[in-house]
Amino acid sequence: MREDSANPLLAFGEPLPHGFLLAGNKDRAKQDIATYLRIDGQTRRSGNVHYYDQSLLKIDRVREINTLVQKTSLGSGRSYFTIIFDHITDESQNALLKTLEEPPVGTCMFLVTEHADVLFDTVRSRLQRIEYEAPESAYDIEAYFSANYAERLAITEQFLADSKKKRLADRAGAGRFFKALARYYADHDRYEEYRNIEPFIEFIEDSSSSLKYITEYIAITAR
Repeated sequence: MREDSANPLLAFGEPLPHGFLLAGNKDRAKQDIATYLRIDGQTRRSGNVHYYDQSLLKIDRVREINTLVQKTSLGSGRSYFTIIFDHITDESQNALLKTLEEPPVGTCMFLVTEHADVLFDTVRSRLQRIEYEAPESAYDIEAYFSANYAERLAITEQFLADSKKKRLADRAGAGRFFKALARYYADHDRYEEYRNIEPFIEFIEDSSSSLKYITEYIAITAR
């Protein structure tokens, strides 16, 4: 268990600035935010605490957040919004930017992602940035890139359903693998490839999509 003194949010004093970007390690960031909101809990819990955590942050969700930000700013006490995401659409960033440009008094927003560089410069420039060391991937992405088509399919076969082996599809595992692939692209400044793989990560989480088709398509196109 980390000591509270290791929490970088505490260095900013009170009240906190209106917005933060916590990047590199979502688990560490979530722990620090939760710890911060527990300290002197009587004061901070008297405000409004809102929490969003999803793979792809879409425009409808951002509009919902923006509306709630305006409503809670009319009440008493501080309002805290924790927004955790792996991917975010351009439309969502533009909508979020409007709130960051003119933040209501008493509002603090925590944006948490592992890939800060996929955000617009205009978004990042309006946030206090806290960088964490990225967690090591459990997958050998370099090996995947160097593999041929058949070898790539063999790597991702573990995520597919197999009636003979009485194995169900592991969409969560496939999601982690392709997020690691996306992280590799981001870490190597390959943002076009990163954006191209974003929709497939969303499809993986949709139980109606064909996981087999997605893994085959990525095996062909990933470079």
